[in-house]
Amino acid sequence: MVVNCRILLLLMLVSAALRADAQGTAFTYQGRLNVAGAPANGSYDFQFAVYNVVAGGSPVSATLTNSAVSVSNGLFTVTLDFGPGIFTGANEWLDLAVRPAGPGVFTGLAPRQPVLPVPYAIFATGASNLFGTLGTTQLVGALPSAQIAGTYTSQVSFANASNSLNGTFIGNGGSLTNLNGSQVTFGTVADARLTPNVALLNTNQTFSGVNSFTNGGNSFTGNFIGNGALVTNLNGTQVTTGTVADMRLSTNVAFLNGNQTFSGSNVFTSANSFTGSNYFNGANNFTNRANNFTGSFFGNGLVGWIVVSNTAVTALPDTGYLLTSPQFTTVSLPPSASLYIGDIVRISGAGAGGWCVGQGTNQSIIGNFVSYRPSLWLVSSAGSANWLSLAASDDSTIMYAASSAGVSTSTDAGHTWSGNVISAGSWNAVATSANGQTVFAVTTGTSKAVQISTNAGATSSWSDAPGSGVYQWVDVACSSDGKSIIASRQSSLVYTNNPASPANSWASIGATGNNWGVVAYAGNGGNYAAGSANGNVFSKVAGSVNLTNRAVTGLVISADGTKLAACVNPGGIYTSTNSGANWNITTAPLTNWGCLTASADCTRLIAGVSSGLIYASANFGANWSPLSGSTNQVWSALAASADGTKLAGAVNSASGQIYYSAAAAQSTTSTNGTLTGSQGSAVELQYIGNNQFMPVSSAGTLWAN
Repeated sequence: MVVNCRILLLLMLVSAALRADAQGTAFTYQGRLNVAGAPANGSYDFQFAVYNVVAGGSPVSATLTNSAVSVSNGLFTVTLDFGPGIFTGANEWLDLAVRPAGPGVFTGLAPRQPVLPVPYAIFATGASNLFGTLGTTQLVGALPSAQIAGTYTSQVSFANASNSLNGTFIGNGGSLTNLNGSQVTFGTVADARLTPNVALLNTNQTFSGVNSFTNGGNSFTGNFIGNGALVTNLNGTQVTTGTVADMRLSTNVAFLNGNQTFSGSNVFTSANSFTGSNYFNGANNFTNRANNFTGSFFGNGLVGWIVVSNTAVTALPDTGYLLTSPQFTTVSLPPSASLYIGDIVRISGAGAGGWCVGQGTNQSIIGNFVSYRPSLWLVSSAGSANWLSLAASDDSTIMYAASSAGVSTSTDAGHTWSGNVISAGSWNAVATSANGQTVFAVTTGTSKAVQISTNAGATSSWSDAPGSGVYQWVDVACSSDGKSIIASRQSSLVYTNNPASPANSWASIGATGNNWGVVAYAGNGGNYAAGSANGNVFSKVAGSVNLTNRAVTGLVISADGTKLAACVNPGGIYTSTNSGANWNITTAPLTNWGCLTASADCTRLIAGVSSGLIYASANFGANWSPLSGSTNQVWSALAASADGTKLAGAVNSASGQIYYSAAAAQSTTSTNGTLTGSQGSAVELQYIGNNQFMPVSSAGTLWAN
């Protein structure tokens, strides 16, 4: 027979009886099984489980399986044992499932069958089903402790004093007496249960007795108030608040409002700064010759020094600034509103870049300073020629000039000139060493090697520079020692020599493109540069940078190779402070610039217009002034001494002349002007009121622009 969901199974509960023995939880269950409306016959497997709901829910017992149960004429009998704790008096239902004996799926029988009262005989064997009164005479012996459990709602009195109660007791202990305080071993007694004589941490206390704390390890944390006159062995380093009154200090302490005599040897090793208004009203005497003060002290008449390595600083009153930057540095004066008459600002130019004083609104500096503005330009004895190039020694005593007629020399700063000292022809450019003894000349008129003289251009001393080769050379420059040379060819290639090579070999500097013309060499030999007709500047350190698409007509480089300046035609004048990597246009007019020269540090720049005046800047191009002493000319070449005080200019025309000039003294009160100095110069400016400053001491040459 196959049992499936289409077979109607009808179970009828006919009887169930609990076994009579006192132990065990098993009971006998008898039922009737019909298949398709007829009593079943054969062997069947049954599954049983107990639920506390008639349908759904979860079983409250394990599932029991009775296998191969014999069914005869529909009747069957089985023994079931679900264990203790199942039938406790609540309503329970028996869930059954059946299948023919053997493998197969059980088919659930519905509905679940209620468990009739007979099985509750199991529960009746327990004391919990005892109703009525049990006489005490029926109890024999002691009840096992396991049987005394539960909750007693009636009053129970244990009157025997020998009663011993072990375990945990829960309930109201308000009536307990004769308690032992030493047995309060856990929990916390509430503050409200303590007497008023107990000191609490969160209230103010008054101790009326004499308290002695004799243990040296006592630690007191908090605030203590009272008379501390008897406190001894105090630690002065722990006085962290309040102020000790002057009268409590010894007579060896100096007071600001008294007259002091310092008799010991006092050494101040750190930099002391007084930022407020400090007044010492008494007469202070430092009588010990061994007194040593180390550090910077700032005040009226006593100025300390601050080292400045960057390129800009705003000055404070009564402060000195030691400038160490290799770049041009600007020191801005303090606002006049923050100054008192007599306040001082000191500037010391230790760095190679030079410096200038930045003046604020309406501020001016009164004094006599060197300036290009009033300089006179005088005609030298060189005579008329198409002058193309000038070169000067560092002190400008020795000068060289190249023209269409040859190379001329001067030994008096360009005032008088000798005739041609080289072979006839048009010489395009000259360059000289710092001492003027080594001189170079190049020509495009005929193919020649770079010419060199090592004895100040004496006529018989010229020869081919080793390794230079025979070409049409355009421009030439050299280092201060005259050993490193750079020259450009008419074919637009630029070459430099290698003075360390035995053959003094020459090689291209790597400037690509064409139309390279003007060249410059740093005095220390560390950097060189070339400019092209296309507006490019190539430097050894930074490579090629395009300034503009106009021709570069003038190029200079500082002795240390860090600062460069270039002029273009037509256009402006540009400067670089990082060896030619980056360029900025200056405030110079946009015009047809024809030539450019500079002091050795490039702080002072002088530029000539190809059909106009000469302009000068004493602060690396920040401000420019036309030199009224110059005239409108076709200025083609300029030369300056290393300090920039002596100048020479050449004109390229049929009647062109060489002019010479020297910077002159100028008194300036202009709010537009600036005060400038080179490395090694210094100034002490004193505020004299009305937005005006005046130098009271200086070192080196101070320039006004």
